[in-house]
Amino acid sequence: MSRRWQAVVLVVVALVVAWPALRRPPTDGFPLSTYPMFASDRGAESVVATAVGRTPDGQRVRLSPEVLAGTDEPMLAVSTARRAVASDDADTWCGEVARRASGTTDGGEPVAAIEVVVETHDAVAHFVDDAPPLDVEVHATCAVPTR
Repeated sequence: MSRRWQAVVLVVVALVVAWPALRRPPTDGFPLSTYPMFASDRGAESVVATAVGRTPDGQRVRLSPEVLAGTDEPMLAVSTARRAVASDDADTWCGEVARRASGTTDGGEPVAAIEVVVETHDAVAHFVDDAPPLDVEVHATCAVPTR
């Protein structure tokens, strides 16, 4: 192959690779992904549906994905919580979580009650300073059965 032909092939390959990045507006897709979900401001507040435990003295206890949804996958637990709140099925889900929480302590006091909540967090403060939620909306409360 001649040097001239090699140069032409090199330029064509470079243009094909650079082409997605040169489009206006840049899009996310084949053959290159620009991951725009990480390139834009998502805001400082995050809204999360979950369930929390309450000890007999009223302390809030974070529950594991196993207790929340019977799985070790956090994203499945989040999805289960979101679906329960969105479908007005928080009372039923609360009972399911309470049954799984029965007898668990996670190294502390036993959980006496479950609250299905939607929490609004300052996303940065929550992870940097373990700040409490800015707002908590309770959708259901139920007692944990004793064993």
